Amino acid sequence: MKKTLILSISLMALCTACSVESDSVVSVSNKEQVVKSTSISDLTSASLTLTKYFYNNNNSEMEIGELVKTVDGLAKSDSFLKEYSFLANAYASVSTEDISRIVDKDWSVLDNVMYSSEFQMQVLKMVNGEENLDSYSKEIASNPDLNLSEKQILFDGIKMSVVSLETGVDDEWRKRKFMGYLVAQYDNDLTVVITATVLDIAMKQ
Repeated sequence: MKKTLILSISLMALCTACSVESDSVVSVSNKEQVVKSTSISDLTSASLTLTKYFYNNNNSEMEIGELVKTVDGLAKSDSFLKEYSFLANAYASVSTEDISRIVDKDWSVLDNVMYSSEFQMQVLKMVNGEENLDSYSKEIASNPDLNLSEKQILFDGIKMSVVSLETGVDDEWRKRKFMGYLVAQYDNDLTVVITATVLDIAMKQ
């Protein structure tokens, strides 16, 4: 009886260990495939709403520093965070210097985030190229040197660069928004929304 009990306990321990290891492996493999739980459409919607908040309260042009400060304040208001509750617990570390460099098309801003050299090379190829950003999608998808997470970030950056404006969007500004997403998403979703909003407003000033 004693031997049977010990054997049963040993088998249970072995099964538990296998289960934990299996879950761990699944978690690690999923980590590379899932970059963000928030959809790009949710982030875009929040950014467009924040842009409306801005124009409801401001009509004059602003320098980038003042613009970042104003949008940052609106993004952290109770009314906005209540409407977009998925952003409520995020901490935004928006860098005025980074946004100014993006506006000036100073792509050295990419050096501030820890992406792979292949990733950075592909990004610079896109923002310095004459083609529309969308034309690079197939090239990204077939690139064997980019992992799944990196590809998803690039695809999401391209999606985020499209703004619904009646006047359309100049591709040079789309490249700025694309770069803004790549830099901001390294922090959190609220930073993405604030950065996209500031770039949208700066584009129209």
